[in-house]
This record gives sequence, structure tokens and C-alpha cells, in this order.
Amino acid sequence: MQGVQGGLRLIVQQQNRLNVLLLIFISISFISCGGGSGSSVPPPPPPPTNILKTASYANTTCAINAVNAETQGELTCWGQIPDIAVTDALSGTTTRSYRVVAKPELMSSDANWVDVAVGRDHICGIKGVAGNNSLHCMGWNNVGQLGLALIDNKFTSYTRDKFTPSMVLVNDTSSWISLSAALDHTCGIYNAKTLKCWGANRFGVLAQNVPDTQPGAVLRLNVFTEIEKVNSVLKSATAVDGGSWDKVSTNDFHTCGIKLDNSLWCWGRNNVKQLGFASTPEISFMQFVTQVSPPLTVDSNQQLLFDPLTDVWIDVSVGAAQSCAISAKRDAPAKQGKLWCWGNNSFRELGLPLSAAEVSNKDLPSLNPIGSASDWVKVVAGRAQTCAINNIGETFCFGYDAPVQFSGFGYQVTAVGGQNSDWQSITLGFNHACGIKLVNSENKLFCWGQQQYSQLGTGFSYNSLIPNLVVADSIPVDDPYVWKQLDTGSTHSCAIKNDDTLWCWGRSYSGQLGLGNVLPNTTLQQVQPNTKWLEVKSNFRTTCARKVDNTLWCWGFNQRAQQGNGSRINSFSPVKTKGAVSENNWTGLFVGDFFSCAQQGDQTVWCWGSNSFGQIAQAPNTPPAITFIAEKTPISPTISWIAGKVFTGSRAACAISIDQNLYCWGDNSFDRIDNINTGKVVVSTPKLIPPPANEEVWISAHIGGNPLVEQLSGGKGPVVQQTNGSFICALSGQVIDSTEGTLWCWGDNAFAALGATTPNRTIPVTAPIKVSTDSNSVTQWRQVSVNDNNVCAIKNDGTLWCWGGSNSQGELGIGSTIRAVIPTQEATKSTDWVAVKTGGHHTCGLQSQNGKTNYSLWCWGGTSYERQLGDNRLVDLTPKRIQ
Repeated sequence: MQGVQGGLRLIVQQQNRLNVLLLIFISISFISCGGGSGSSVPPPPPPPTNILKTASYANTTCAINAVNAETQGELTCWGQIPDIAVTDALSGTTTRSYRVVAKPELMSSDANWVDVAVGRDHICGIKGVAGNNSLHCMGWNNVGQLGLALIDNKFTSYTRDKFTPSMVLVNDTSSWISLSAALDHTCGIYNAKTLKCWGANRFGVLAQNVPDTQPGAVLRLNVFTEIEKVNSVLKSATAVDGGSWDKVSTNDFHTCGIKLDNSLWCWGRNNVKQLGFASTPEISFMQFVTQVSPPLTVDSNQQLLFDPLTDVWIDVSVGAAQSCAISAKRDAPAKQGKLWCWGNNSFRELGLPLSAAEVSNKDLPSLNPIGSASDWVKVVAGRAQTCAINNIGETFCFGYDAPVQFSGFGYQVTAVGGQNSDWQSITLGFNHACGIKLVNSENKLFCWGQQQYSQLGTGFSYNSLIPNLVVADSIPVDDPYVWKQLDTGSTHSCAIKNDDTLWCWGRSYSGQLGLGNVLPNTTLQQVQPNTKWLEVKSNFRTTCARKVDNTLWCWGFNQRAQQGNGSRINSFSPVKTKGAVSENNWTGLFVGDFFSCAQQGDQTVWCWGSNSFGQIAQAPNTPPAITFIAEKTPISPTISWIAGKVFTGSRAACAISIDQNLYCWGDNSFDRIDNINTGKVVVSTPKLIPPPANEEVWISAHIGGNPLVEQLSGGKGPVVQQTNGSFICALSGQVIDSTEGTLWCWGDNAFAALGATTPNRTIPVTAPIKVSTDSNSVTQWRQVSVNDNNVCAIKNDGTLWCWGGSNSQGELGIGSTIRAVIPTQEATKSTDWVAVKTGGHHTCGLQSQNGKTNYSLWCWGGTSYERQLGDNRLVDLTPKRIQ
């Protein structure tokens, strides 16, 4: 692709190098969870996703998904959907309203739609029935945009608006081929390629020969009779007849189309030369179809830029005040060619450079093609933005709504974020875009941009600069109950299926996904196929896992030697841990933020990695230095530890001895380990943590806090002052193997991590306080997970409750970004939770139903650049199942 390599790619490299490096190879493969257990016959695979068509206008998008046929499918829409009128009781004023739909919603029970178009207050579609494609519309018809006669057969009263809440038949006597809509009018091609337009004729956008003494006035079509519900475009002033049409594109005030002879014609408003012809005096609008032809200019090789004898038009799209088209050689086997744009260029929507003194409009006769490339195949123009697709599926956008920062006096040409390839088509709304992308031989739908009206169709409320997969909830999937174990790091997650395969997703700064690179993945990716795993543990940017042969393997961040492989080099793929102890006799694995621990078959506990705060149970260097222990070190060999009762977290660790006592060691910020010797920063030998009065024994402990940034060089050691978020939560029960108990927390409560209000959250709590959801009763809890400053816990009734932290990304799952200072139930109110794991700004959990021994996987929260949710979603404020 010579032109893009020489021009547009250079701009992308210069303007977006950092962003593209972070996002460029985002995986967009859709992973379905397959194969349930306990059934001799596996469930049938889900029907393929094949998005046939999309259409966007303003804050609305619609799509057709061919779930049962190759050429027809279900019609879904989302964003702002036209709704009933609201009448003010005092003034009598009637205002059209919208309802906001967050996820794709079926607009019809039929699955035989072939095309769709969207305007401001209406939606039209083509339905294939018995070999005949009929026209259907819904929404408002105040100026005839549905092609239906009004109730009183007049256009004299705006108070008599006709609202149609669902798709209704408009015309079935003609076989419709394609549609285009905008604002309050619609155009369509039918039968023998005849073009018709209907609705408001503002500035002659419908090409109707109606007297217009006031330019811009709303000139409505005569739809008094059934025969005249839709009106044909008038004959051209220069052509013998209206001709046969191949394509049409309309926007608010002007329309362009390509005839079957590949000639290009435009009509409507021309105030910024968007019709592509020069005139003296200038014509502000044109009611007649007018042919567009570039001038006979030559390039540097003295070749005509557009030769009317050999060049033809293959695609056209019009925006609010600009028009773009692609020209190609008539006899070229591949339909690809040069990109041309003309009209308004105030926001660089023409792709032309601007200077401080040049914010001008361009009419086509004075233009060269955009860039020097000749491999463009599709173009789409929006309100003040244009996007184009080349022959290898790369998409480039420019203009006001382009997903980049404003620079100088115009927006730079930029590639669409993520893996920029295999795009099939793009549609543009006011501040969002959607596109069809080929993924694993299926046409998937992705949206990006602003989200104030849920126009991205993803169910979350955050804007996104990169494409997000849109999935209708109604699409069936395989049995989701295939998972058995889960853990989360700061920006990634990993889980094991019931077939012992390991899958990871999210950010991979240091290779923590174990896929051999540092590229992020938005969907679940298998780690070392054909390998069976028993358990996985993650923390910060490090992941470790135990194989079925009881060997330990680690990958990701390793600059504190926390992988135990004898080095301090980050590893992007699993590397076996080494040491003096038996390498295939590990029975348990536990990973802290910069250190790791594991348990041998003889129940001895060994740790390695950072010891800056004594978390390896060794006295750190004095004065404090960069302290790490690469060799596996036994924890208090004189104490025997219960199998599986080891707990690691933020700069500290805990374990329960066989005499059922809880010991902790490491960072003592906020006196969370030793509340007797207050102010002591490091506890390097296991310290007994007595249970609260009248409580029997501790059965688990969970250590929270922000990962302390340790210096990697210079020998100055870590900063040793107390940091917000150092706390411990622990369960106590009647016996050590209790499956539920009371929950107690202590330490720093500045971010409400302790789950209870305290008189002054700036003062640490040195004695355990009980966490409950009901002040009148004792709450019994099954499982707890903590992270930086947030906590999630499962009650004995299977409900999930979260609290603490900022909740800025919805990591608490309560349906908002409001902080929760006391336990708050997650938004779905499910009673099926069996496990939960909290990450940096995301949370994942497992659910079981009907006694299943394998579980479904759910995630929520997340950030725009981390992609921790595992299914191409950006952010979700409530738990969503990962398919």
C-alpha cells in the first residue's frame, strides 16, 4: 500500500506511537466456553455471528445479525430509540422522546432483515419475504420520513405527529434493495434500480422540484395517497432520464448517488461546496440531480488524476457538510482506487492539512485525491469525521470525531485502535463509530467513541477510544459451567477449566499472561496448549501455576526473583522454579505482590523473592536496601503448618500452624501484625495473631494494601513510610476446617477497607472489628478476597458483597462508581457465588447452579487500557458472564 505507507502510516507513527504500541495487537477473537461435565452429549455449538449490515445516526446504531441465514438476519438497535411523545399538561406542548437502550434490542421477532437505515427520529429496514423485499419503518412521521400518510392526511400541524412504536409495513409492491437515512428523511433504491426519497426536503436534499422561496425551509412531500407515499428523485437537468442507481448516501441537507454507469451525482445544500461543483455565482443549494466530475489535472508523472474515459466511481458517502468518494479504473479486476473528499474542512474531515490561516472549504474541481494511495475500497463520512478502509482491511479516520486528541488546527489522520485489519465496513454516529470486522471467519461488530446514551451497545457507561465487541444477550452460547479455579493480578486474570487447561487475559506489561510476549489480550488465551494445570495464582504482574506433576512454573515480573528460577529477568512464558527442595512435590502455591511461597508434601512452607519488609521471614538488610532472596527459604522450620493454610498479599504473609494458631510476618504498617510494639515497620519472624475474644480459631487470612513501589536500582531500598491500604481481613470459625465463619478486619481504614464505619478513618484500627451486613445478627461468610483497598466476600447464602477502595472503575460490581464504605451487595443479587477474586480495578468470580461442580466465570470493573474483563468489553459496572 504505497500511499498509506508513505503518508498516512507516517502520521500514525508520529502521532500515535505510544498509544498504538499499547493497543495495536489487542486480540479480538471471541472465545466461547465449551464442553460441560457430567453429560455424554455435548451441547450444540452456538450459531455463528455474521453481522450483515450496520447503520448509525446521532446516538443510535442498528445492526442485522444473520444467525439463521447468509443474507438475512435479526434486526437489533441500541442507544437512543424513538419513543412516545410527552405532552406538557400546562402548555400543551408535545415533545418527542427517546428511550435509552444499553445493549442490542430486537426490533422485530422476524429474522429476515436485509438492510437498515437510521435517522434522528426514525428507523427503516428492508425485510425479505417470499422473494420480495418489503419496506418497513418505525418512529416519528411528522414530515413523512416513514413514507406513511399522516393521520389527518395533512402536513399542517406538528401537534398531530404520527408515532409508530414498532416496524410496520410501508411498501411491499416494490422489491427494495438498499436504504440510506438521516435527520428526517429517507432514500432507497428498489426494483429496476429506481431511486426514491421521502420526508423533509430541506435544501432540496430529496431533489424534489418544489418552489423554494426560503432556502432551507422544510418542503414536505405530498403523501396524500397510497401511491405517493414515497416519491422518486427528479430527473437530472442534464440527463435524459433519472437513470438507474447503484448506490445512494444521504445526510442532513445533501445527497449523493452513483448510477449503474458509475457516474456520480449530488444534490441539496451547497453552502460549503459539498456538492462538488463550482459555479458562478455560487449556488447555495441544488434541487436537481447534478453530475460531479473532477478536473482534468495531472500528477507528477503527467498522468490524469481522474480520466473520464477510464475511471469510474465505486463508492460514495456524504457527511453533514462534506462528501467523499472513491474512483477506480473501469477495467480493474479489484474494485479499489483513489479517495476524494470535498466540502467543509473546518475540522479536517476532508483529510487535508490545515494551517492557522487555512480553515477553508474545498470543492472537488480544485482537489487532488486524499494521499497518493490507490487501494481504498470503502469510505464513510459523518458529522465532522471521515473514515476509509483499504484493501487489506485497515481503517483510517480523520476529523472532529476521530478517536485522537485535537492537534493544532485540525485532527490528525489516525488508524483505528487495536488490531487494525480485516474491517469490512464502518458507520458513524455523532460521537461514536461502529464497524464490522472479520474475526475467525465471522463478521463481528465493534463500537467505540462516546457512551453517554449507551450508543456503544456494550452495557457499560464509559467512553472508549478503541473498538469494543458488541454481543446481543439473546445469542445462545455453550454450557458456561466449565471453570474450576480463578485468580487475578493487578491488571490481568487467569483461570483453569475442568479439562485442566489454563487461560489468561488482560494486560501483559511484563509478560504475566504467559503467551510469549507483552501484548494485551481482550479475550481469554490459552497458556501452553496440551499442558494440564492444577492451580494458578497471580499478584501484581506475576503469575505462577502448578502442573499436574506438582512442578511449579512462573512468568511475568521477576525483578525481585519472585519466580524462583534463579534469575531476576522477566519471563514471557512459563519457566520452571528451581531450588534445593524437591521440584515435583509441591502441594500448594501462594503469590504475593513481589514474593512467592509454596508448600511441600511434608507441609513445610518455603518463600522467595522480595524481603524488603521481612515477608520471607528473614531480617532485611540494615539500613534498608533492595533485599531479595532468590533461593527458597523455609518459614520457621520449627513450626509445622497446616496444608493449604498459607496466605500471601501486600508485603506480608500469614499461615496457620497445626496447633491452629495464626502467624503473620512482613510489613507492619498501621500495626496490622504487631499492635504491641507500635510503629514497628518490619516483623521478620512469624508473630502470633490471637483470635478475638469468644472466637474459636482463625480459618483464613487475607492481606490487603497498595503494592509498594520498590526501587530497582541505586541501593536506596524501598520507601518505608506507612502507605494507605495496609490491612488484614480474616475468617474465624468453630473448627479449623469450617467452611464458613465470622469476618474480622483491622489496619488502615482510610478507604473503608475494614467494612465498617469508624469514628475517624484516618486513625488505624489495631484490634479486629467484626464485619456484618446486619447489625442485629451475626453474618456468616464463606470466602474473602482483598486487593489494594477493596474487599469482596461471599456470605453463606451464596450472595456476594463488596466494599472499600475508590470503585472508580466499578470494581465493586454494585452498578455504579459510588464508593461503598460498608458491605454492599453486587447488582445482580445472585445467590450462586462460590468464589471471588479482586484485582487492581477489576473483579472476577465463579458461580454454580443446580449443584454443578464446575462453575461459570464472571468479571466486572476494568479500565479502558487494561482490558481485564476477558470478552472485549471495556468496563462493566455489574457482573457479566464471560462466554
